[in-house]
Amino acid sequence: MLFTWAVVIFIWIILPFELLRNDFSFIAMFMLFGFIITFCVGVYFNNNYHKPRNLISKGIDIGFSKKIISVVSTTSILCLLIEGIDIFSFDLEDSYKYRSTGGYGLLSGQKSTSSVAFKIAFLTYPAGYIFSVIEIIYSKKISFFKLIIFGFLPILLTSLVLG
Repeated sequence: MLFTWAVVIFIWIILPFELLRNDFSFIAMFMLFGFIITFCVGVYFNNNYHKPRNLISKGIDIGFSKKIISVVSTTSILCLLIEGIDIFSFDLEDSYKYRSTGGYGLLSGQKSTSSVAFKIAFLTYPAGYIFSVIEIIYSKKISFFKLIIFGFLPILLTSLVLG
């Protein structure tokens, strides 16, 4: 983790970002190092005082969790399909223009032009990752159909819609 932060800071300093100014502020650096120190302290205390527990052998009931996550994942799929029908085209130039306009708007601080379906989908698509983890780690028998539909489909649709 510390190596990752060091690489990110190094890249941010070295690379010539054209759309953003590289302003260093004392408060921002203080907060960044505060987060890093908090992470290090948390890792130190967590490793020294807690023994790892084997949760799988206790037979955690994941039925309710899977139902909730599958509902959220279905919401994500439906919103991504609605958004995909509106913006998806097989023309790469149109896709590039659409993404560039949205990206420039974000960088320049303009109001978002994304639809409500896209905003809901963007907030709910990580449910696919969560469902995949729950299904693979905690299920006694993996249902590959559910894993594909509720786990991988939201991630695939998000990749297609976001470009």
